[in-house]
Amino acid sequence: MESQRFFIPFKPSESKLKIDFNDNIFLIGSCFSTEIHSYFIQSGFRASTHLFGIAYNPESIANQIIKSIDLNKENNIFIDKQNYYDWESSNVISGSSEEDLSDKLIATRHEMRNKIKTASCLFITFGSAYAYRLNENKLIVANCHKQAAHLFTKELLSLQEMQSLWQQAIKKIKDLNPNIHICFTVSPVRHVRDGIIENNRSKARLFELVSSLEKLEKVAYFPSYEIMIDELRDYRFYKLDRIHPSDEAIAYIWERFGEVYFSKATIEMIRKIQSVRKAENHYFKEVTSAESLHHMEETNRRKKELSVLEPKINWE
Repeated sequence: MESQRFFIPFKPSESKLKIDFNDNIFLIGSCFSTEIHSYFIQSGFRASTHLFGIAYNPESIANQIIKSIDLNKENNIFIDKQNYYDWESSNVISGSSEEDLSDKLIATRHEMRNKIKTASCLFITFGSAYAYRLNENKLIVANCHKQAAHLFTKELLSLQEMQSLWQQAIKKIKDLNPNIHICFTVSPVRHVRDGIIENNRSKARLFELVSSLEKLEKVAYFPSYEIMIDELRDYRFYKLDRIHPSDEAIAYIWERFGEVYFSKATIEMIRKIQSVRKAENHYFKEVTSAESLHHMEETNRRKKELSVLEPKINWE
């Protein structure tokens, strides 16, 4: 009955592209990409993410892509407490010297270039249109690395500048890999430290950016933000910080993602793979007991059966 409907039904458009276990998936951007990447791995796909660490603003993400495809050797390195860091990466990459870090950055760019070149699908999550500009050289940083606030100026990125930079990035991606499927999403994580109003303005700018890219380029959009804010708008679907989606919410968004990108056969295979994963994680007090050994044998048998049906499953 209409009176018993507690939210407005929302069905994302089904993608013509169907992802299967033959595909290589690459995800970059905000921390929400990490959550979806975990589900890809758990479900037996070949997926990679965050070679330069998490990045939230569109300009930094685009620059990571452009520099990697171009194999650019220019770096923006600084020293902090005898460790060297890069303003355009997170602290997942550091070095004992400027030369050491420079070598790591070049190697990571080679790796990222190869990931893009061989990926079937590239998923990009924008977190915030706010960014921090380094006062010294006007560089937009991907991470402030907990440095003093007076070193930066916070700003809301220009729609025109982001659009121009991303058109450049998309062209380079497609020149390198003409068959790649590019999909954008806006993270459902609200950046309330910026302020509630400011967060809404930031997200609105991201929506405008993605909308303009959809019109100008052959790219897709997955509405993770809309699913979270409308269908899962109750705070019980958030973690205790009331900002990040709960595990239940991420699982629901993943399910909706599957409706868009997976065939019915792939969804059924994912269900079987996740059942095996759950069996693998089952805890026995006595790991050498007959019950434990039988469980392991049965789990391995199921894995082999599924691998015969779908040889491309990634069990790592």
